[in-house]
Amino acid sequence: MFASFIRPAWRYMSRNRVYSFLNIAGFSLGLAACMIIVLSLVDDLMYDRYYSGEGRLYRIYDQWVDDEGQVQGEMAPTTGRLVWQLTDNIPEVLSSVRIQYWGPRDVHRADQPSENVNLEIVHADTGFIPVFGYEVLAGSQYEALRTDNAVILTPRAATLLFGNEDPIGKPLSVQGIENAYVAAVIEAPPARSHMQFDVVIPFTYNDVTNHWLDNWNNFWVLGYVRLADDADPEVVSQKMYDFFAMNIRDLWGTDTPNVRFPLMPIEDIHLHSSDQNYNWINFNAQSVEQLTLLGTIALSILLLASINFINLSSATAMRRAKEVGLRKTVGADLRMLRSQYLAESVFTTLLATALAVIIVEATVPALEPLLGKNLSGMLISSPMLIIAFLAAALVVGLLSGIYPALVLTAFTPIQVLRGDFRTSKSGRNLRRVLVLFQFTISIALFIAMLIMTNQLKYVMHQDWGYNRDQVMIFQAGEGAGVEVREAFLARLQASPLIVAAGSSNMSPGENPPYNRVLTAGPSNPDSATGFVHFDIRSDWFETLQIPILQGRRFYNDNDSEMDRSVILNESAVERLGLEDPVGQPFYWGPPDGLHEVTIIGVVPDFHFGSAKTFQQPAMFHVFNEYARQVVVRLPQGQIQEGIEEVERIYREFFGGTPTWSFLDDHFAMMYAQDQRLLRSVMLFSILAIVIACLGILGLSSYSTEQRRREIAIRKVLGAGETSLMFLLNGAFLKWVLFANIVAWPLAGWGMNKWLQQYAYHTSLNVTSFIIAGGIALTVAIITVSSLTLRIFKDKSYGSITEELMI
Repeated sequence: MFASFIRPAWRYMSRNRVYSFLNIAGFSLGLAACMIIVLSLVDDLMYDRYYSGEGRLYRIYDQWVDDEGQVQGEMAPTTGRLVWQLTDNIPEVLSSVRIQYWGPRDVHRADQPSENVNLEIVHADTGFIPVFGYEVLAGSQYEALRTDNAVILTPRAATLLFGNEDPIGKPLSVQGIENAYVAAVIEAPPARSHMQFDVVIPFTYNDVTNHWLDNWNNFWVLGYVRLADDADPEVVSQKMYDFFAMNIRDLWGTDTPNVRFPLMPIEDIHLHSSDQNYNWINFNAQSVEQLTLLGTIALSILLLASINFINLSSATAMRRAKEVGLRKTVGADLRMLRSQYLAESVFTTLLATALAVIIVEATVPALEPLLGKNLSGMLISSPMLIIAFLAAALVVGLLSGIYPALVLTAFTPIQVLRGDFRTSKSGRNLRRVLVLFQFTISIALFIAMLIMTNQLKYVMHQDWGYNRDQVMIFQAGEGAGVEVREAFLARLQASPLIVAAGSSNMSPGENPPYNRVLTAGPSNPDSATGFVHFDIRSDWFETLQIPILQGRRFYNDNDSEMDRSVILNESAVERLGLEDPVGQPFYWGPPDGLHEVTIIGVVPDFHFGSAKTFQQPAMFHVFNEYARQVVVRLPQGQIQEGIEEVERIYREFFGGTPTWSFLDDHFAMMYAQDQRLLRSVMLFSILAIVIACLGILGLSSYSTEQRRREIAIRKVLGAGETSLMFLLNGAFLKWVLFANIVAWPLAGWGMNKWLQQYAYHTSLNVTSFIIAGGIALTVAIITVSSLTLRIFKDKSYGSITEELMI
């Protein structure tokens, strides 16, 4: 029976190719766009579902609270001493591990001459494999990370370093570890994991690292724990707080420290930790707000495509009114007629769904760079998603078929054959409301796109207090001591092709470490506060062109007082409450290791983090052990020569070629996720406008069919193109104008919430609203006017005799 319904539908689509194409193309494009967004959302929701094993996996994070218990801030790292002692002191904790992300570093094999390979490195202790449950592919789990030089590789790193050779036991040059060797090869972390790495090296390779790991005041490692299945995370968190409070009572002078230790399930890290400070390990981090925005866009586009399909189906159904009248005259069964319309509509939506799947599979590879995801083949391999989209298509098909099935078949044959077929005023208003809804969504999306563009332009071109143009950044050679790195910097500074060179522990745009300072000296621990801490080389300020406002810069790294001298930014001076800071002492570090230092200079506040974080007090200290991030300013007009000079000097000192980038590109990487979101919104906003235009084309076609005799009479009486344009445009433009009235406050409310994730952001600009509304009006006018021109050239509208005889 279904085949008997399909044959007439196919014949009708063949005779009305243009309308059928618009109908199927509009719905398939909208459905394909919705599918792509949903695939992207599913990809984010599937993060960190890989990890299995005994118990449940969590990451500890820190909540800093005030005296009233109100949360003032969160940070991803925690204290290493606490993590290390959990398994011995809290029964619910099955295993724990401390991790520190070290970033991309140059690594090479040490048993023969070889090129450096840039690999992602993390530090970890012996709990790494038990906590995460990675499969050991070669070597020994029990040997890996157990000694200071036993290193773990992933298969990718092993292949890049050793080719097809067996890497187990082979020596490596990595992070200055003496006699480092490959102890194990483990499976690589899955693509949908917040933690990505190539090399895992042990923490315990020098005394400095050991001191920080064993210090209760070191909040600078990431802590992961496995809890027993029946453990309550809140209870464990409270036990951690009690254990910490007991151990730092004498150090901090309080029984109620202002820090809490909540536990975050590992599957929540990807989406729910983007607002935590110092969140080093969260690759491709997303936020719930961004997913909500994309989900709203997906739903909106699906609704747009469905409304467009229903409107066009209504318009084309009008052309079949006579067919219905004739079939009823010759005795066609009412139920059969209604089944025919429903079956045809469902068939059309299923055809459009099949086309949408083809569009998705064909376009996803090209869209992957824009989305920053690997989605190829994901739809075909997800039967539940296909079933969900088929169900949506069936619903739309039934809804679009209900109108002709119930309304057209309800008219008497004589009404239709005499040409008295008209729909009700309520039916016309419903279709106008649907078009209003379409343009409301389209305008709101366009406003969102313009505001997001303005915000990203703002953060990319804002003066953040330092000059990042023509500045190279790279890591000094791994394994080189302080003396070698100092000689390397001196050689760079002596070159006529280099303007200035310096180094630090962090680059601008990254999150520097946070240190405890006492504003009133060691006798008053209640005066404790925190400053971010830069370890720098003396020419770092000159390289980034950061001026000295008061006092002096560091003279040289051989200054006998250098280890007791600091430079502060203006926010730090304000926090200390000093009117004349130069020469004043203050204290920093843990209570058991306070350092008295003297302020020798003040620099202006420059924003060293993301635009999503506020300016923080900062101190700058020369401590070359960690100042490995080299910054080099190149001369104007000699960029290529300067790059070649840097590479030549680097080879001379360290061998190989540095993995470098420009600071402005490094800065832009902080907003790569926002840029991808903007491109997605831009693409789907344009698509929404196109679908809305198809909707208004459907409604204007429908209206034209209803007013066919009126238009014919006007043409015979001499109506020109302009008057017909005003006639038909006027009926729709007021609805587009009304859509602006609805869309503007909705978009303003939504984008104001989106902007709040930035500590520094633009304001809502009325220009964005006007431009979006103007584009929608212009597109609507062009769409309806093109239809008017086609009508004016259609001679069938000029035959008044034919129209009046119907």
